[in-house]
Amino acid sequence: MMEMFEEPALPILLYHKCPSNLERQFEIIRECGYNPVHLAEVKDYFEKPSKLPQRRLVLSFDDALQDFFDNAVPLLKRFSFLATVCVPTGCVSEHHLRRKIDNWENNESSTNPIMTWDELKELKQLIAVNGKSLIEFASHSVRHTNLNNVEFDKKALQYEIEGSQLALKSLLEIEDPIFFCFPYGAGEGKFTRLLMDAGYAGALMVTGVKWSQYRIPRHAPEDNDENKLRLWLNKQKDIAQRFNAG
Repeated sequence: MMEMFEEPALPILLYHKCPSNLERQFEIIRECGYNPVHLAEVKDYFEKPSKLPQRRLVLSFDDALQDFFDNAVPLLKRFSFLATVCVPTGCVSEHHLRRKIDNWENNESSTNPIMTWDELKELKQLIAVNGKSLIEFASHSVRHTNLNNVEFDKKALQYEIEGSQLALKSLLEIEDPIFFCFPYGAGEGKFTRLLMDAGYAGALMVTGVKWSQYRIPRHAPEDNDENKLRLWLNKQKDIAQRFNAG
């Protein structure tokens, strides 16, 4: 069993479709003094927490929606913010095929289109002004499957966990470290060994009091409440300062 930590994890914001005020949210992130980074840059902190990386924050976008390509990328370029895209690899289509949408379990009425492999490859080539890759990719399973629903089928679990990583490595030529992102935020310790065996550097969930390297919490900002986002960001700074001073 992996050790569970009560110390705060690095602040990570969770998005799906881009909110209408994403530009203003980015402005608030900058005004609060944060510098968005990739998970790969701070993986050592998750492996063995000591001091929180100061003024660091991760922007994570689930489901690889075309909306990210059209609306978030121009803002990321302008702000020089790095971002992490969590890809359900089996839901990504080739450019010559009909584009898939995110109408999976519990989301049947949705019509949000998902990026194609060509678009993801285009994202991989984007470079930020600091010379780093603008986009980092994480696995979001193959079929956007709730792992709790297949927990007693080891082959199905391995397919979702290992197959998605294999697709990122082979189709996007992604190298380690790669993080896993639990669909539906269903991150439980019972999946840790499979994730470790697959070579993942860690795993993202939605929320939690105690956390570990394979249960890293995230915060979903409310679309139209900018004050709450500012308060949350400032709270994270206060927590980090107290933690680092301890």
